[in-house]
Amino acid sequence: MNFYIAAPYPLRNDAIDVMHWLESRGHVVTSRWLKDDEDPSATLEQQRYATNSLEDVVAADVLLALNHVGWENSGTGGR
Repeated sequence: MNFYIAAPYPLRNDAIDVMHWLESRGHVVTSRWLKDDEDPSATLEQQRYATNSLEDVVAADVLLALNHVGWENSGTGGR
């Protein structure tokens, strides 16, 4: 099954842990933002990041949103 993992950027390491767990069980994670080491705040690249994320969501069967307790109203926007 194909998963897209969404999370606030400060929780990226937690999302990467989930990605590894899913992949170890034979699933595919489509979230390129978890695999890239590029700076997501680079203004010139933001459109590409947004386009990649939309494409990655479309390629997924499941969207898994990580939102730890206490983050539900923080308005981080995520990526």
